[in-house]
Amino acid sequence: YIDPESGAFYYYNVASEQTVWDVPADAQSAASMECFVDGVDRARKSEAEESQIVYAGWMTKAAPQKFARSRQRWFVLQKNMQLRYYEDESRKEVKGVIDLSGVRPRDLQMPKASGTSFTISTADRKWQLDAGSADALSAWHQHILAGAHR
Repeated sequence: YIDPESGAFYYYNVASEQTVWDVPADAQSAASMECFVDGVDRARKSEAEESQIVYAGWMTKAAPQKFARSRQRWFVLQKNMQLRYYEDESRKEVKGVIDLSGVRPRDLQMPKASGTSFTISTADRKWQLDAGSADALSAWHQHILAGAHR
C-alpha cells in the first residue's frame, strides 16, 4: 500500500495484522508491488482488461465538424463490441467510445478503390476512420464483422 500522507510504501500482513515499512524478506520487490495502489491490484485489473481486447491499433478519426482537425488515436476493440479510443497506447484516459453492439455488416462501408478509410454508421453518428494501410483496414474490417455476427 501507499501511505497517503508520506507517499511511502508500506506492507500490511492480513494474517498477522502487522504493518511494516521495510520490505519483508519474503515479500515481492517494490517494483512489482507498485501496481498495488489504493487497494486495487492493477496488474490483475489490467489482465482482466487485456483479456477483453479483440484487436487494437492506430487509426485516424475524422472530426465530426467540417472544419475541425482529424486526429490519430489508439483504438481498442473489446469483446463487448465497444471501440474505445485513446490519445496513445498507454490508454490512460478514454477519449471516446463507439458502441458497435448494434452495428450490422451493412453499417460498415468499405472504400470502393484502394483507400484505407471506412465508415461505421451507429445510431448516434457516422464515424469516418482511416486504418492507414490495406492490411490494417482488412484486420479492422474482419474483427468488426466477426463481432457483428455474434
